[in-house]
Formats: sequence, structure tokens, C-alpha cells
Amino acid sequence: MSAGKRISELRALTGMSQEELAGRLFVDRSLVSKWENGSRRPDRESVAKMAAIFGVSPDLIVEKDGEIMRELASCIPEGTDTADASLPSVLDAFLATLGERDRLIFVRRYHYLDRPREISDLLGISGGSVRVTLWKVRLKLKEYLSERSKK
Repeated sequence: MSAGKRISELRALTGMSQEELAGRLFVDRSLVSKWENGSRRPDRESVAKMAAIFGVSPDLIVEKDGEIMRELASCIPEGTDTADASLPSVLDAFLATLGERDRLIFVRRYHYLDRPREISDLLGISGGSVRVTLWKVRLKLKEYLSERSKK
């Protein structure tokens, strides 16, 4: 089931209108409508807030996107412990090596779970440029993590 259908069902189960949910999230009602009809995906913060409002796990609202997980998995060298508590600080250090535009594209894709088309619309660049940038940054991340694991 899509995230939009889940949001719609959870909202209906609680007897909440789109307007009421939007008010509790401090967003416009039209954004809730876009989430529900699938033209936009909620960011992680909005998912966490909705989960709290509905009293459910965030994973019940939005499943991890398989495509995004495959993209990131291709960057992680064999034998890397993804449960390592230092991984967020390593990722922060990596992001600091990127230019502002590349960092924004990476964060929009892998933190906010935006589709390349949403990122291209946001930044006013072509979808192809977003995809190429993501590809190059994933290569840099793989190299960065490989170098780190050698130390």
C-alpha cells in the first residue's frame, strides 16, 4: 500500500480532515492532499509527526524505498558495519567534503526521500543533471568509505 493511502486511511480512522491534519503538522492542506494522491512524498520530519499524531510507527506510514536503499547499498564497501554508531558522524564528515549543490541534492534524495524529479523542480535543473550528480556523489561516498575502512 502506498504512503498516501496509509495517510488517508489513518486520517480517516482518527476522524480527522485533511485541514485538521495539516493544521497539526503546520503545513498547507494542499500538501496533505498531494501526499495522499501520491504526487508528493512526506519528508521524514512530517512522517515522524504523523506517526506521533496517529500513534503508529513511522514505518507503518512510509516503508523504506527499495530503490533508494539499493542506491545507498551500492556505496557501502563489503564488511562495513552499517549499525556502527559512528556512521552518522562519518556521513556528516563526507557531506562536508561536497559542494553546496551536491550536498543539497544528496540530502534531498537520501534524507528527505525526494524523487529526482522533485529535486530538479526544487533546484531548477534537469532531471538528468540530478541523476548524474547523485551517481557521482555515490561514487565519491563509496571511495570515501573505502579509504576510511583501510585506516
